[in-house]
Amino acid sequence: MVNKILLILLSIIILGCGKHGRIYTQLIQIDSLLSKELTDSALHEVMRIYPTTLSENELSYYQLLKVQSQYKSYIPINSDSDINLAINYYKGTNDIEKLARAYYYKAGILLDLGNTKQSLICLKEAEKILMGTDYDILHHNIYFMIAVINSRHQEYQLALESSLKALSFSRKLRKKNFICHDYEKISVYYEYIGKKDSALHYINMCIAMIDHIPSKPAINRGGIWGNLGASYMSVDINKAKTFLLKADSIAPQSNVCQCLADIYLQQRDTAKAKEYIIKGISINESPEFKINNIKRLSKLEQETGNYKRANELLQQAQQLKDSLAQKLREDNVKALQLEYDKNTEQRHTATLLIYAIVGIFVVLLLGFAISAILARQSAKAKKKAKAEESHAVELENYAKQIEEQGKQSDKELKAVNRQLAKIKQEVKETGKEQRQQKKILERGHLLYSELISGGNIGQWQRQDFSDFIGYFRLTNSDYAETIAQQYTDLTPTQSILTILEYLGKDDQEIMQILCLTEGALRTQKSRLRQRIIK
Repeated sequence: MVNKILLILLSIIILGCGKHGRIYTQLIQIDSLLSKELTDSALHEVMRIYPTTLSENELSYYQLLKVQSQYKSYIPINSDSDINLAINYYKGTNDIEKLARAYYYKAGILLDLGNTKQSLICLKEAEKILMGTDYDILHHNIYFMIAVINSRHQEYQLALESSLKALSFSRKLRKKNFICHDYEKISVYYEYIGKKDSALHYINMCIAMIDHIPSKPAINRGGIWGNLGASYMSVDINKAKTFLLKADSIAPQSNVCQCLADIYLQQRDTAKAKEYIIKGISINESPEFKINNIKRLSKLEQETGNYKRANELLQQAQQLKDSLAQKLREDNVKALQLEYDKNTEQRHTATLLIYAIVGIFVVLLLGFAISAILARQSAKAKKKAKAEESHAVELENYAKQIEEQGKQSDKELKAVNRQLAKIKQEVKETGKEQRQQKKILERGHLLYSELISGGNIGQWQRQDFSDFIGYFRLTNSDYAETIAQQYTDLTPTQSILTILEYLGKDDQEIMQILCLTEGALRTQKSRLRQRIIK
């Protein structure tokens, strides 16, 4: 009897272990679906799991995946309690990726609930956790959301800096939908800080990539068309109107309504303008756009003699403005980020010296790496040349043998001589190509180092441009591939302009390096836009 009881207990334990093993495997598969952007499938699978049967480890993973699936499916999440369970568990483990991911989704939930300050704190915590890791998608998403928060609080320079960081990761990932969204946001932030040429440059690059943006939710593509229209308002009003109407047909937005209202007012179509102003007010999006649309409506009411309604609208706009200003003061996202970054810097003071030393070694190693590349290429070329020379000797001996034996096969002898001449020419060209590539790498690296350390192209000769561009293309295949897809027939100056933008340089730095005035830089960017492949 005792033996039977022991056997039953053992069977239950084995079955339980097997079940939990299968559940964790199932959770891993759901995570894989999410990484492949198969959100609907992931949500379906995660909802089939009964959390009451899970261990602590499984439950934490389950809560993380459930929140992630719901968030990416645009299902409203009204509490951060589920994700807090995952955060509390992963704080006690070494799984930094899941901990940082949990903080990121908590930040998204809090941002949707209007708690901007705590949302930003979660993002900065996630950023700190991931420091020095290669979780590129998570890095990108964190900086993208930080940029959005800064933009909502009118910290457009900080938003631009975060967006440029996000772009560096999306380029590394080669995810075109990420790159397109980053270009769009960078364009918007450049527009806000008054750099209209840069704004137009980045938004134009979205046009060729917009089909890579998922059609759902509609606001994704609609937002890009809307920002295209807003950017063209001062360039081509008819084109702007076309873009804006397309955006409005995809997904109504308050900024799009504001721009369309402005266009219709210019065209003296007051009724249509008023229609879009009212529509813009009804869309609960950006407080800034809502305030602007209310002010426009007040002005229209005043022009038609409805002074009482006009005054009520002005008071409403002022109340919203005061409320917005109060929230901006309370959140003070700029001070929060500066303080958080300062504390993080203090915690890492002990490692800064190490980083500096490592940096010196990196510079030295870069030189060694180039030497190694050249040495490897040289060895490869020598090996190839040696093999070809050996083959040539064999052919020469064979040719002599044919002649000595007095064979009448002139055709065979001519074929051998042709092959011999071809091999000798290839040996000659291989050596020439190797010497040329070595020169480009060495000279180009020197020019690159000079520019990065504060130099400029003022004294450059034609060969300097060629060596610098050649070096950068050889050592940055991502850049070379991206430029080849986007532009055609670039001049040397335009090529260097694209390189500097790829490196994240701002307009002031570009003007200093290229020795251009602000007007000349605008001209160069305008000409560069004309080279975009349609």
